[in-house]
Amino acid sequence: MAFVRNGDKGPTTTTKSTMDSLVKAISLPRPDLQPFDGDPIRYWPFIRAFDVLMSDVSDDNFKLTTLMKYCRDKAYDALQCCLMRDPSDGYKLAREILSERFGDKGTVVQTWVAKIVNRPKVDVAHLRQFSDDLSSCRETLDAMGFVGEIDNQRALRTVIDKLPRYLQTRWVREYQKIKSKGNQPNIGDVVDFIKSASKEANDPVFGSLITGSAISSTSSNDKSTVTNN
Repeated sequence: MAFVRNGDKGPTTTTKSTMDSLVKAISLPRPDLQPFDGDPIRYWPFIRAFDVLMSDVSDDNFKLTTLMKYCRDKAYDALQCCLMRDPSDGYKLAREILSERFGDKGTVVQTWVAKIVNRPKVDVAHLRQFSDDLSSCRETLDAMGFVGEIDNQRALRTVIDKLPRYLQTRWVREYQKIKSKGNQPNIGDVVDFIKSASKEANDPVFGSLITGSAISSTSSNDKSTVTNN
């Protein structure tokens, strides 16, 4: 609807709609941020959320103060020198320091891969957490163009080796199904497989059947090992 002068009758429908939208936007609560402690895995989610929070702020002094407020431990210590600068220079330097020390793509990739492949074996109780971590790892590396670091046969075998025995056996069958269709299993297949297994294990009605079976199987294997020794 075009803007039309309305004399002294008040704002037009278009103007009123725009004003209403602005009032609603101003009245919405600002999203809060989870503090950033210097963990490279959390750098990009943190900095993007911070930019959204500061999207309508132009005061560099306020930006720097807010950035310091949400930094902890190593990240906070690294920014102390920025407080001695002019606000504009200090804020620019703070962003550069955070990016260089905690946002380097190589560091983020290595940290994510290490978190996945160096973790201990996963029991049924922690299957959902493993599923969430693996999914986040895949999405992050894919967005950064480094998904190949986790999407190779050696890495996939390492991921499967982390799973409970019953899921390893099930994956072998799934693996053969994928290959029978002329495809090579990839990290997406593994993520979907573990996500589905996690949903089963955490089902409010029947999940306890899987949990109980896994515990029983582990106990039997332990007893067998003791007997054989």
